[in-house]
Amino acid sequence: MRKIATLRGLEEVKGFLLEISEAFGYNETIMEMTGWMTPAHFRYNIKLELTEEENYGCVATHSLVMNTRLMDSVVCGKLYYRWVTSSGHTLIIESVSDYQVVYKRDWEEELCLCQPRYNVYIGEEKSSCFYPTVIETLQKFLRNIKPRD
Repeated sequence: MRKIATLRGLEEVKGFLLEISEAFGYNETIMEMTGWMTPAHFRYNIKLELTEEENYGCVATHSLVMNTRLMDSVVCGKLYYRWVTSSGHTLIIESVSDYQVVYKRDWEEELCLCQPRYNVYIGEEKSSCFYPTVIETLQKFLRNIKPRD
Protein backbone atom coordinates (compact mmCIF):
# COMPACT_ATOMS: atom_id res chain seq x y z
CA MET A 1 0.00 0.00 0.00
CA ARG A 2 1.14 3.54 -0.72
CA LYS A 3 0.46 6.36 1.74
CA ILE A 4 -0.84 9.41 -0.10
CA ALA A 5 -1.90 11.75 2.72
CA THR A 6 -2.77 12.21 6.37
CA LEU A 7 -6.16 13.61 7.35
CA ARG A 8 -6.62 15.48 10.61
CA GLY A 9 -9.67 14.55 12.60
CA LEU A 10 -12.73 12.44 11.91
CA GLU A 11 -14.31 15.54 10.42
CA GLU A 12 -11.80 15.45 7.55
CA VAL A 13 -12.17 11.68 7.10
CA LYS A 14 -15.93 11.97 6.69
CA GLY A 15 -15.63 15.03 4.44
CA PHE A 16 -13.10 13.32 2.18
CA LEU A 17 -15.22 10.17 1.91
CA LEU A 18 -18.25 12.25 0.93
CA GLU A 19 -16.12 13.87 -1.81
CA ILE A 20 -14.99 10.41 -2.98
CA SER A 21 -18.62 9.29 -3.02
CA GLU A 22 -19.51 12.23 -5.25
CA ALA A 23 -16.50 11.60 -7.53
CA PHE A 24 -17.76 8.07 -8.13
CA GLY A 25 -21.39 8.98 -8.84
CA TYR A 26 -22.67 9.37 -5.28
CA ASN A 27 -21.79 5.90 -4.07
CA GLU A 28 -24.52 5.13 -1.54
CA THR A 29 -22.47 2.59 0.40
CA ILE A 30 -19.75 5.17 1.13
CA MET A 31 -22.38 7.65 2.29
CA GLU A 32 -23.85 4.93 4.53
CA MET A 33 -20.43 4.15 6.02
CA THR A 34 -19.81 7.79 6.95
CA GLY A 35 -23.05 7.72 8.93
CA TRP A 36 -21.66 4.87 11.05
CA MET A 37 -18.54 6.98 11.80
CA THR A 38 -20.25 8.90 14.60
CA PRO A 39 -19.13 7.40 17.90
CA ALA A 40 -21.35 7.38 20.95
CA HIS A 41 -20.14 9.56 23.80
CA PHE A 42 -19.06 6.88 26.29
CA ARG A 43 -18.17 3.79 24.22
CA TYR A 44 -18.56 2.76 20.58
CA ASN A 45 -17.43 -0.54 19.07
CA ILE A 46 -18.37 -1.43 15.53
CA LYS A 47 -17.14 -3.97 13.02
CA LEU A 48 -19.08 -3.68 9.80
CA GLU A 49 -18.65 -5.03 6.29
CA LEU A 50 -20.97 -4.10 3.46
CA THR A 51 -20.85 -5.50 -0.05
CA GLU A 52 -22.31 -3.99 -3.17
CA GLU A 53 -22.82 -5.54 -6.57
CA GLU A 54 -23.42 -2.95 -9.28
CA ASN A 55 -23.08 -5.52 -12.07
CA TYR A 56 -23.53 -9.28 -11.91
CA GLY A 57 -20.39 -10.82 -10.43
CA CYS A 58 -18.71 -7.48 -9.73
CA VAL A 59 -18.64 -7.19 -5.96
CA ALA A 60 -17.06 -4.37 -3.98
CA THR A 61 -16.59 -4.44 -0.21
CA HIS A 62 -16.52 -1.67 2.39
CA SER A 63 -15.17 -2.48 5.84
CA LEU A 64 -15.31 -0.30 8.93
CA VAL A 65 -13.83 -1.03 12.34
CA MET A 66 -14.18 1.66 14.96
CA ASN A 67 -13.51 1.38 18.69
CA THR A 68 -13.84 4.44 20.87
CA ARG A 69 -14.41 5.38 24.48
CA LEU A 70 -14.54 8.47 26.62
CA MET A 71 -11.29 9.48 28.31
CA ASP A 72 -10.85 12.73 30.23
CA SER A 73 -14.13 13.97 28.68
CA VAL A 74 -12.73 13.43 25.16
CA VAL A 75 -13.72 10.68 22.70
CA CYS A 76 -10.60 8.60 21.91
CA GLY A 77 -10.03 5.46 19.91
CA LYS A 78 -9.19 4.10 16.49
CA LEU A 79 -10.73 3.80 13.06
CA TYR A 80 -10.05 1.54 10.09
CA TYR A 81 -11.95 1.91 6.80
CA ARG A 82 -11.28 -0.12 3.65
CA TRP A 83 -12.93 -0.05 0.24
CA VAL A 84 -11.99 -2.79 -2.22
CA THR A 85 -13.57 -2.08 -5.58
CA SER A 86 -14.98 -4.76 -7.84
CA SER A 87 -11.81 -4.42 -9.95
CA GLY A 88 -9.60 -5.05 -6.91
CA HIS A 89 -8.41 -1.50 -6.23
CA THR A 90 -8.08 -0.52 -2.58
CA LEU A 91 -8.53 2.65 -0.53
CA ILE A 92 -7.69 2.49 3.19
CA ILE A 93 -8.04 5.16 5.86
CA GLU A 94 -6.78 4.28 9.31
CA SER A 95 -5.84 5.89 12.58
CA VAL A 96 -2.16 6.62 13.06
CA SER A 97 -2.43 5.34 16.64
CA ASP A 98 -4.52 2.64 18.32
CA TYR A 99 -5.63 5.19 20.87
CA GLN A 100 -5.95 8.78 19.72
CA VAL A 101 -8.32 11.69 20.03
CA VAL A 102 -11.02 11.15 17.39
CA TYR A 103 -12.10 14.71 16.58
CA LYS A 104 -9.71 17.52 15.68
CA ARG A 105 -11.85 19.99 17.65
CA ASP A 106 -11.23 18.00 20.88
CA TRP A 107 -7.44 17.76 20.79
CA GLU A 108 -5.49 19.89 23.22
CA GLU A 109 -1.75 19.64 23.74
CA GLU A 110 -2.05 19.44 27.52
CA LEU A 111 -4.16 16.27 27.26
CA CYS A 112 -1.04 14.36 26.14
CA LEU A 113 -3.13 12.06 23.96
CA CYS A 114 -2.28 11.26 20.38
CA GLN A 115 -3.46 13.84 17.87
CA PRO A 116 -6.34 12.88 15.57
CA ARG A 117 -4.43 11.70 12.48
CA TYR A 118 -5.69 9.30 9.83
CA ASN A 119 -3.42 7.97 7.08
CA VAL A 120 -4.84 7.47 3.59
CA TYR A 121 -3.45 4.58 1.51
CA ILE A 122 -4.07 3.27 -1.98
CA GLY A 123 -2.88 0.11 -3.70
CA GLU A 124 0.19 0.06 -5.89
CA GLU A 125 -1.21 -1.77 -8.91
CA LYS A 126 -1.86 0.10 -12.14
CA SER A 127 -5.11 1.99 -12.41
CA SER A 128 -6.31 4.20 -15.23
CA CYS A 129 -9.28 5.65 -13.35
CA PHE A 130 -9.71 4.72 -9.68
CA TYR A 131 -6.39 5.78 -8.14
CA PRO A 132 -6.01 8.93 -10.25
CA THR A 133 -9.55 9.95 -9.24
CA VAL A 134 -8.84 9.27 -5.55
CA ILE A 135 -5.60 11.31 -5.68
CA GLU A 136 -7.20 14.19 -7.59
CA THR A 137 -10.21 14.27 -5.24
CA LEU A 138 -7.95 14.18 -2.19
CA GLN A 139 -5.76 17.02 -3.45
CA LYS A 140 -8.82 19.14 -4.22
CA PHE A 141 -10.31 18.34 -0.80
CA LEU A 142 -7.12 19.29 1.04
CA ARG A 143 -6.88 22.60 -0.84
CA ASN A 144 -10.47 23.50 0.08
CA ILE A 145 -10.42 22.80 3.83
CA LYS A 146 -9.63 25.45 6.40
CA PRO A 147 -5.97 26.20 7.07
CA ARG A 148 -4.23 23.24 8.69
CA ASP A 149 -1.97 23.44 11.73
